[in-house]
Amino acid sequence: MVQIVGFPALAACEVLRPQADGRALLSMALDAGGRLVAAVAVDAARDLRQLRKWIAQGAVLDPALLQRPDVPLASAQIG
Repeated sequence: MVQIVGFPALAACEVLRPQADGRALLSMALDAGGRLVAAVAVDAARDLRQLRKWIAQGAVLDPALLQRPDVPLASAQIG
């Protein structure tokens, strides 16, 4: 299932995060300040819940950690 949240037009860059199972995928859009402004989840509903919270909070994320499937998603928040 494909799910979309946020406002992609506000993005300055996109970060892709493949999942270990090879089926799921996350695409996260960050603004110039590193804040998450939008996300697209393919077969990743649990991760989308976390991303939705971060968008609402205006959370700043580390793009390098976001794209690493071996790092827990929650570890990517830096502010």
